[in-house]
Amino acid sequence: PMVLGEKVIGVMRVYTQEQRHFSIDDMYFAGTAANLGAIAMENARFYESAKKSLDTLKQEILELATSLKP
Repeated sequence: PMVLGEKVIGVMRVYTQEQRHFSIDDMYFAGTAANLGAIAMENARFYESAKKSLDTLKQEILELATSLKP
């Protein structure tokens, strides 16, 4: 699972060309990669939210500046 805090936000699947048994180290690595992916997804959401807020603020400032012109 892709875990962020206490919440599962996704699942990472691992495939191999040939059937094999994964070692504990393999599973630890895959789990760590999944959690890093979850963090990256959350950071992307935060970035997109901040970008939208900034764009809205820029638009509001532009509208305000335009309305204040004589």
